[in-house]
Amino acid sequence: MRRMYERVLLEAGRTLIRRSHALADSKRYDEQSLVSYVLGATALRNILKNDNDRITKVYVVNHNRTELLQEEVLALARDRGIAIEHDRRYASVWGSKAQHALVGEFEKWDDHLEPGSHVVLVNPALPANAGAIMRSALAFGIRNVAVISSDFDVFSPSVVRASMGARLDLHAEVFPTLERYRERFPENSCYAFMLDAAEPLAKVEKRVPYSIVVGNESVGLPPEFSKACQPVFIEQSGQVDSLNVATATGIALREFALATGAV
Repeated sequence: MRRMYERVLLEAGRTLIRRSHALADSKRYDEQSLVSYVLGATALRNILKNDNDRITKVYVVNHNRTELLQEEVLALARDRGIAIEHDRRYASVWGSKAQHALVGEFEKWDDHLEPGSHVVLVNPALPANAGAIMRSALAFGIRNVAVISSDFDVFSPSVVRASMGARLDLHAEVFPTLERYRERFPENSCYAFMLDAAEPLAKVEKRVPYSIVVGNESVGLPPEFSKACQPVFIEQSGQVDSLNVATATGIALREFALATGAV
């Protein structure tokens, strides 16, 4: 019995040592910092191939990896005069569990929405969903994403990663309330995706400029949004109670793009 306890304590000690080493080898992302990060070669390639000039530095964090994608990204960085450094601390930027061979650094900017059609995320809980929605928005020609929240970080590496770099090619701005957003853009027709008193997406009149409003992953939108916006729902089979918010937003974006001639 004593030996068993000793083995348990020994393994626990080894686990703590491994975690401390991993933390020491990681770069902590700070929401208050002036910079953020693009994680992974694929997202970096997407940004650099679009001639986006926001990347200021590329870190090579896996010295033993020589895959073609990595070499393509480094060549693009060199062509643009972007500094390249070797630093393994960036393999796992704080807030990301994945390990990445390449990490790009960019300076945050004072971002503001432009007039036009928007996507509006209300109290998003998962950065991955927010990033995926940004990617879909850009795919259907929407370059402005509003976030109704008190503390959501639109520059989080997790958001940038999930957007596959699209975050750096669009505008994202946080508003404390929907009312504050509407004060800035009163000309937008507001469509709230919910069930209360809602019309089918296929039948609702789609007016430009529009705002596609989607709610929190677990609770959706509050009932009062049906008064501030046109309630809309996506017709489905009934075999599930709801769609993932990123999936629903993608469907809405395509429907509005088709109806308004954007695609």
